[in-house]
Amino acid sequence: MHDIKAIRDDPDAFDQALARRGLPPESKRLLALDERRRAAIAKAEQAQARRNAASKEIGVAKKNKDEEKTASSAFDSNDRFDAAKSNDDDQNTAPPQSVSRG
Repeated sequence: MHDIKAIRDDPDAFDQALARRGLPPESKRLLALDERRRAAIAKAEQAQARRNAASKEIGVAKKNKDEEKTASSAFDSNDRFDAAKSNDDDQNTAPPQSVSRG
């Protein structure tokens, strides 16, 4: 196994070591493959970062939607309470009947 960092740092030394064993130089081919690999990794990491950002935005949107539902439910409850209280104040007798929003 060869250290790609060492090949990147000194490709000539790698080729010379191969030549001592009677093998053809391979540093250019290996460095081209390494460059393609590193580019693919960078591209994949960028895609993963975009995916993570999108997931986070979706989570925030879902959370905000739930809070809007909760807030709107609270407002609906307050409106019903205010309408019922107003009705009760007008009649000053019996508790209000169910108030429906139509």
